[in-house]
This record gives sequence, structure tokens and C-alpha cells, in this order.
Amino acid sequence: MGDTPKPAPDITEPFLQRFHRRKLAARRGEALPPEPASAPVAAEDAAPAVAKPLLTDADMPPVESLTAESDFSGFLSAGVSEALRRAALRRLWQVADVAWVDELDVYAGDYTEFEHLGGLITAEMRHRLAREAARRAEALLDGAGEEAAEAGPVADDASTDAPDGEAAT
Repeated sequence: MGDTPKPAPDITEPFLQRFHRRKLAARRGEALPPEPASAPVAAEDAAPAVAKPLLTDADMPPVESLTAESDFSGFLSAGVSEALRRAALRRLWQVADVAWVDELDVYAGDYTEFEHLGGLITAEMRHRLAREAARRAEALLDGAGEEAAEAGPVADDASTDAPDGEAAT
């Protein structure tokens, strides 16, 4: 390829472009130029770290006064005792409206109701009907016509004959 030196990358070069260029240079065994230093953050741009005071049991409101709209986050502070934290979380579950159901949960559906098939005939039902009709036709040909005739017409129910190897329920 060419022996022309490439200019030093600037900070505005897209990451993937720089990554690809450095990967090709490493494969060729070329010396990699040093990485450009990232732009220093100005002191006025840096957000000053505001130290929040450590909340204790004395700073917390009475647990009985908490409602669903109350802020429970203070009870999770490291200075709050475990007993008070548990009491506040117990109160949260008492007052919070948790009657909503996540539709993605497996148990969210009502499996007691089902869509009726109506006039739909599945392939297995069609197979069972064909087998029953063939069995009755064979019985008629064998001379057992009276028994088959007494059995009546072929039922539309799919449970009349179990598939081979299965017990009828």
C-alpha cells in the first residue's frame, strides 16, 4: 500500500473510523500514533458535588402518617434503622395501589375463557372423522352393518376416537 504518512487524528474523527484505521495499522505492523488527549473539562462545567445530609430516624415522619403520595426515599438512607425502614416499606405496600396487572406476566391472562372454534375443523378433527368413516365403511362391508347403523351418524366431536397409541378420555 502507500507509504504516505497519515495525519494525526483529531478529536472530531468518528470513533468507528478511528477504530478501523488503528486496526488496519496494527495488522500491518505500523507504529500506532498516540491517542489524542480528551478535551479537559472546564472547572465551571463540572457539577459541584452536593453532599446530602445523612438522614436518621429522628428526621423521618411517623410511619402512620405516610400516604401513597408520600416520598419513601428518605427511609432508604443509610442512617435510618432497619426496623424503621421495614416499617416504612410495609406501610408502602399497605397504602400503594398495586391492583394493576402487567400484561406481560404469564398469569395475567384469564385462561378460564377460551375462544370457541365455531365452524372451524382442525386437521386432527378432520383426520379423526376420516378414520371413523373408514372404520364404519369397513364394518358395513364385513357384514356388521346392523351394529354400525345403530351407532348413528359420525359425531362432530373430536373425542370419538383417540389417535393410535393414546387412550380415549
